Amino acid sequence: MKSLFSSRESSIRQLSDDAAQQKGAYRFLNNEKVSEEALIESCCERTKILCKDKHLLVLNDTTEINLQKHSGRLQSEKGIGLVGNNKDVGFFAHLEEKESYKWIKCCTDSKEVLEDAASITVLGDRESDIYELFIDAKSQNVEVLARNKTDRKTSEGKKIYQTLSETEVCGSYEIEIVNDNRKQTQKHKAVLEVKFSEVLIKKPENKKDDRPKEIKIWAVEAKEQNKTNGVCWRLLTTHCIENYEQAVQMVEWYQMRWFIEQVFRLLKNKGYQIEKSELETGWALRKLTILLLQNVLKVMQMLIAYNGTSEEEDAGLIFNESEIECLMKLNIKSQGKTEKLKNPYRTNSLKWSTWIIARLGGWSGYQSQRPPGPITLKNGLDKFCHVFMGWKMAKDVGTR
Repeated sequence: MKSLFSSRESSIRQLSDDAAQQKGAYRFLNNEKVSEEALIESCCERTKILCKDKHLLVLNDTTEINLQKHSGRLQSEKGIGLVGNNKDVGFFAHLEEKESYKWIKCCTDSKEVLEDAASITVLGDRESDIYELFIDAKSQNVEVLARNKTDRKTSEGKKIYQTLSETEVCGSYEIEIVNDNRKQTQKHKAVLEVKFSEVLIKKPENKKDDRPKEIKIWAVEAKEQNKTNGVCWRLLTTHCIENYEQAVQMVEWYQMRWFIEQVFRLLKNKGYQIEKSELETGWALRKLTILLLQNVLKVMQMLIAYNGTSEEEDAGLIFNESEIECLMKLNIKSQGKTEKLKNPYRTNSLKWSTWIIARLGGWSGYQSQRPPGPITLKNGLDKFCHVFMGWKMAKDVGTR
């Protein structure tokens, strides 16, 4: 079963080698004794090992799995309900009914799973701008970095936006804004002016619990210079901000939310296409989603490792010994005759293996060109899965 779900497809028919394996997969996913919680726990065990002694950003967001096109096939009352538009059937990728609760639960779960990490920062969008979250996170030694949604009152009688408008710019730097059709944003270079201020925010009047009546946090603003309706990010954080460099660090961390958007893109639209699965119950689809997320996260591990500056991480984080042996053979074939088309990374490092997977996915291999993206790496893993199976069969035959 483990080898079956390490394949790179969401279709049970496509990832099964034969009818018996296909039948086994259906039985596994529809088995009521196989719970979502148990599958999530198995994912967490691997995460605990990978995150030991590291400074972690915990990216948290919601996505919906829309199954409206298959509503006639799906069994009602079987793990599905209405999604965001209150019309289509499907499910959300968080288990709690109230979305705001997931942010607070994220802090608790992160602390439990990542207890051996050096530090934890939960990073979220506007929906994570929740007073209770800032309070509860600090009580568990978890930091928060959230996109500001509410122009909150401060203890000085002002609001956050007014406080920031009266704060001097402490510096500026250039970034590249990516193309975003949803926001009608074109790709361009932008100079962001950065400012920050310590603020003491008051507890909302409608909150009647026993949490403190105020909390000290820091507000950071990064606003595009000399442009109407340009980029303007206002962030709230429990991290202490004392200088320009620390403020910029918060902005750069916030930009890493791009990774979780790529996770959802891989899971749904351009990658595993979970919404096209032929499973007939929501419970089975939910469990398949959890299993496929493990593969998605492997793609993201490679992407992050390749774009990083370190070569310390080993290929063994993702690939087993036999797979690395196969990658050794593929590396020879993937390299060209010139130095520019040689794998430049330390053998057996995660960067080294990612370079090979990217080549299998159709990437040119030239460092001067655009680095491989998540879809290229996913396609490379698809191909490697088939190549490895053939290589292993040939090797087994040769040793008889």
